[in-house]
Amino acid sequence: MKRGPIALGLVATGAAWLLLAQHDGADTRPTPASTSLAPEAPVPPVVTATALAPNPASGPAADQLVLPDGTSVPALNDARGVPPLQQFWGQRPWSPIVRVERSDLGIDWYVHADGTRSTTEMKWREDLGRLDAMTRVAQPVDRASTPARPTDR
Repeated sequence: MKRGPIALGLVATGAAWLLLAQHDGADTRPTPASTSLAPEAPVPPVVTATALAPNPASGPAADQLVLPDGTSVPALNDARGVPPLQQFWGQRPWSPIVRVERSDLGIDWYVHADGTRSTTEMKWREDLGRLDAMTRVAQPVDRASTPARPTDR
């Protein structure tokens, strides 16, 4: 479908309106008194180099996930007391975390450089009669190099 100059003008006007609506001219930079450590909305945490720095002076906090390279990051989804990720990582070489994504079900996942995803959650364990930390690791598989599995016939 061809778009004429009027349609392009409407799109440009709409984009400009959105930009102006987001900025009312007031200085929105946080002041030291207004800076908050906790986000106002439930947003996945940002993983920074400082968040990945190991803290050898004290052990990892109950809400930290220890990574295979010895650093730690905040455990996701309010998980506490999570075991080290190395227990679930397998034989694959370690891949650093590049971002956090939220699934359609509202679960935050760490996304690693090689496409692996990992997460932590608290799940009810009927056998324990309490909530317990659960770690999941989903690693991509190269189907071309994976041997075919026998099928049921």
